[in-house]
Amino acid sequence: MLRDLRIIRTVIIGAGIILMGMGVSAWSSETDNNAELSPTIFKLDGVEYRESDLSDSLKQVLYDAKLKYYKERINVIDSAVLELEIERRAVESGKTKEGIEKETLAVPAPDDADIEMFYESNKARIGYPLDMVQDQLRELLVQREKEEKRVEIISEAKRSRAFVLALQAPVAPEVKIAIEGFPIKGDPNAKVTIIEFADYQCPHCKTAASAISQIVKRYGNDVRVVYMDFPINRSGISRAVAEGAACADRQGKFWPYHDLAFEQQNKLDRDSGIGFAKELGIDVDAFKDCLNSRFPQDRIAKAESEALRLGLKSTPTLFLNGRQLHLHDLDAELSEAVEQAIAEGGT
Repeated sequence: MLRDLRIIRTVIIGAGIILMGMGVSAWSSETDNNAELSPTIFKLDGVEYRESDLSDSLKQVLYDAKLKYYKERINVIDSAVLELEIERRAVESGKTKEGIEKETLAVPAPDDADIEMFYESNKARIGYPLDMVQDQLRELLVQREKEEKRVEIISEAKRSRAFVLALQAPVAPEVKIAIEGFPIKGDPNAKVTIIEFADYQCPHCKTAASAISQIVKRYGNDVRVVYMDFPINRSGISRAVAEGAACADRQGKFWPYHDLAFEQQNKLDRDSGIGFAKELGIDVDAFKDCLNSRFPQDRIAKAESEALRLGLKSTPTLFLNGRQLHLHDLDAELSEAVEQAIAEGGT
């Protein structure tokens, strides 16, 4: 608790407080009741200020700090579970804890074929010849295997020994997001609104696009999706493709264009938009006129402004009913989050 308070104090003093002084046309189900539930975090000139008084970007910074602390505590708990499980196995087997730990976490050394396969899959990121990094890659693969075994042992101990976590996960702040003018798929009156900030060259964004598409198919009229551009890739290609998407939207072809762009992600270049327009039967002359206008640039700038106001730094970033999602297993956990929101009536 004291550490939480230190984190809050550091964030507030270091970043400064910007109070919510202006409203925006936005999606949000936030009510005034949230202010009553939000704890007081400091006083200034005798006035109490709550978390709900912070700007959306600082709400997110504060939440990120809490989430980081929560994850650190989970890691400590997992380590404790592993220690206790090793102790149990040592007692049952009559061996030492050190012996059991060594035995339990032992993994075979990867052979040259394993190392070469890993190298070829990550060659562009590694950037060095195989013979220069072979020993480092061997150690990396050993450590990765050990970590997988560690996770497996902890998970099994939790399943078989009636594990119950007593910590409460922090709740992401509910924020208002200005979505007017951006492409929407699904029922306008859906219980669940998923807002995605994405970059067409981001591999994880391609994965997210596929997962979200399956969610829309699975839950039908209960879900609507809003796409907002956040082209953070410095190549300029993502921005050019995003401008094309905005112009495709003017002809009612945003989602086919969006799907095609992610499908051909590895082949994208600055001129991809024209090719997509021809393939999708878009009026190419009108498409080019649109690209030469201020419209696509202005719409992307509006989305980027929202992303920066919310304190976003990476893609994809997903919001579900105004709360940012932090998902490890995108397919499974997004579905769970949607089902929970539907069960709660979309609140």
